[in-house]
Amino acid sequence: MLACELLSQGIDVRVIDQNDGAVLETRAIGVHARTLEMLDGMGLVERFLDHGQRVRSFRWYSDGRPIATFDLSWAGSRYGFMLDIPQHLTERLLRDRVAELGGTVEQSVELTGFTQDAECVTATLKDASGRPRTMTADYLVGCDGAHSRVRHELGLAFEGQPYAQDWLLADVLVDWSRDEDSVQALSSMPAWRR
Repeated sequence: MLACELLSQGIDVRVIDQNDGAVLETRAIGVHARTLEMLDGMGLVERFLDHGQRVRSFRWYSDGRPIATFDLSWAGSRYGFMLDIPQHLTERLLRDRVAELGGTVEQSVELTGFTQDAECVTATLKDASGRPRTMTADYLVGCDGAHSRVRHELGLAFEGQPYAQDWLLADVLVDWSRDEDSVQALSSMPAWRR
């Protein structure tokens, strides 16, 4: 997304990705209203809406009993819903936009380190064959998640923490009587809390 914004402003970018393509498993379950507003400003929201499922409510169950329902239309946005879209489609749509704007995503290229001086940042990269090379840039932006090489190299701690509970997330088609425009969260309370 950042690459799309920079390219649209005429700023050259180089995107490197250690993976060999978009991930196939879903690690996130939805795109929220504010992100949809940002995608709208980028001229991309219709592409996302065409591929996603609008979720208008969130229902939480514990031991089979409903305990809470959240109406997502109260978001105060023209996008009063969450958009469920598989992560690989989100990545594909953003990669397509990078290409449309003249950029590329270099696959199977790993950032192994970098140095900075008053003039530029020099990054050391390794391609799929293991061959090292360097590149220079005015800026280096780390969008590389919880195990960020950029953050590690800068000596910055990860301020987040893992969820206290375990989650099961799967991309499946389910034939049931529950509303299709609602997320259903099913949990079981530990015996000691009942």
